[in-house]
Order: sequence, then C-alpha cells, then structure tokens
Amino acid sequence: MNLLIIGAGGHGKVVEDIAIQTRKYETINFLDDNSKEDYLRFKKIIEKNTRDSKTKDSFYSGVHVSYDLIFGKTSFTIQTGVYLWQRAKDFQPIYHRFGLKYRFSEHWMANLTLKTFWAAADFAEWGIGYRL
Repeated sequence: MNLLIIGAGGHGKVVEDIAIQTRKYETINFLDDNSKEDYLRFKKIIEKNTRDSKTKDSFYSGVHVSYDLIFGKTSFTIQTGVYLWQRAKDFQPIYHRFGLKYRFSEHWMANLTLKTFWAAADFAEWGIGYRL
C-alpha cells in the first residue's frame, strides 16, 4: 500500500513517523511546495548548526511589520518579517505569522499564531498574556 502525505512540514513528518511505525506502507511520498529532500536537507543543516554551535547561534534575529484587525475583544494579526541573521545560511529568510488574539479582560489575553515560510507552516504558537 502507498501513502501520500499532503505537506512536508512538521505535522507531515509526524504523520510519516506514525506511518513507518505501523509498517503498512511500502512507499510514503509527500505533496508539498518543497520536496522531502529539501525538508531533510534543511533539517540536517539546522541540527548540525545547533549541535556544533554555541548557545548564541541557536537564535534568529529579524524585523517584521504587523497589522492587527480588531473586532471587539478579538483581533486577527498579520505579520511579515525577514531574518537579519540566522543559523542556517540557505534557509528561507522571509516569514509570515497569522494569528488570533482574544482579550478576556482589560489585562488578560490569549493567542494562537501560525508562523509560516510562504505556504509551508513552520510552527504553531499559543499563549496567555497579561498586559500592564
């Protein structure tokens, strides 16, 4: 049996790991704007740079512009940014963040954000905050 996974990002890799453990699939392929080989190459670069570097090399530095569309207590956040310095030299320098923020009161809020490199999701972020 064959398996086609849509998206070669983090969640696609989790699905692949589960599929490998089930031992039901002869071939596992990805349908993504980046190939599985690109994903694995970038993953190796990041792992090697993280493992071989000092702590300061584990951080990215960048700038972004942001816009919040506010509907009462809920706001939709759109950000576009560029890394000024990054640990993987040939990694995508432009990123986007899309998210929702909800204010429970004047000070307390919660958010859910997705960071992407163009159309490929990088990670999801959630949080609870207190505004002074």
